[in-house]
Amino acid sequence: MYAQEVETVECELPRLDPDAVVTPTDVTMRTVANNPYNVQIFWEHDENAKGVADEFVIDWSTSREFKTNVGTQSIKDGMARNSTITLKWENRPLVELHLVEEQVYIRMKAVKEIKSIPTQSTPTLATIPWILAIECNDDEYLNNTLTTPQLWSCGDCPNGAYCRGSTAWSDVRPLQGYWRVPWNMEQFERCPFVGDCSGVDPNDPKRRQYGANGSETNASATDGCIVGTESILCSRCSEGYNRDANICTKCENGSIGIRVGILIAVSLVLLAAFLFIRKKLQRAWRKYRSVYRDVLRIFSIVVTFSQINTSMPSIIEVKWPQMFVDFVSNFNVVNIDLFSVIGVSCVGNFNFYLGFCAMLSLPVGIVFYVVVSLWCHIKSMKARYVKKLSYVFGCTFF
Repeated sequence: MYAQEVETVECELPRLDPDAVVTPTDVTMRTVANNPYNVQIFWEHDENAKGVADEFVIDWSTSREFKTNVGTQSIKDGMARNSTITLKWENRPLVELHLVEEQVYIRMKAVKEIKSIPTQSTPTLATIPWILAIECNDDEYLNNTLTTPQLWSCGDCPNGAYCRGSTAWSDVRPLQGYWRVPWNMEQFERCPFVGDCSGVDPNDPKRRQYGANGSETNASATDGCIVGTESILCSRCSEGYNRDANICTKCENGSIGIRVGILIAVSLVLLAAFLFIRKKLQRAWRKYRSVYRDVLRIFSIVVTFSQINTSMPSIIEVKWPQMFVDFVSNFNVVNIDLFSVIGVSCVGNFNFYLGFCAMLSLPVGIVFYVVVSLWCHIKSMKARYVKKLSYVFGCTFF
């Protein structure tokens, strides 16, 4: 038997001949809108010098010498001056540009077939790598809002925001208890009711690692108001919710009727008790008048300090301990917010302005009551005086 002869054909790689093919110039890159995995490459090529190229080859690598982790994409159009590439490597997951764990270098070359032999130009110099999110500190974030990756930079994390780990600007989230200002996205303000503003809890064990190396990312954290709250700083309860102490609770059917009934019942009991012991109070008044004045002063001081304490967490921008905030919220009754007590928000969208106007009407009501009471007393005194005069004159003439 004769051995079968096998013809071996070697695949010839494009030879390097810088004198035959012009190297591309002015290689730049830009990000692709709404696609954080791709990058758009732009270049120039002088086809008049050595002729139009047959194709362009773009290489990318995590090594400046392009020895490891090399990816390649070919553009079969010699007139092309830009192309969109996806930076991916074998045996590596596809990640966003700012979450790549190593710096990336990009170069390109032109290829032209000369006498049936592929010939390539000298590769361009490697592009300057962009800053990665992993290079920023825990109190910084990667500002990748610019379309040119080489202009990305690490910025200071705003006050009230959380930037730990591999975090780009799109992943920056408010801390728990802070609210992102919609008309200034770089500003975060502390909420008067800390539990109403959702955000990142820095003490959550899931938040120990982030980005490409972690199971939790800042982007997965919620941002905004919890269910049942809305408006600026999440300070207002949504329709169908009423604020009890520091929490907006869902209204139940007939809840406002029960609240109003309890308030009326308590008022009637106090009024009945006052009328029942009225005579005893009048007798004790002569004896304990000075004590009554002292008690009234003490009560006024206690109410004043309670009102100051309940307003401090929302007026003074200090990170108050949550236990203190919860404690002083139990004394909100001294603010005479009857509308919150009876649950007016359960009837409709009762906002702050309506409540403020109602609070302003309270002093007006007190003044009106004093004027009416004074008028009634003056009229009563005149009637008694006239009656007494008529009695005196009647006794004199008869």
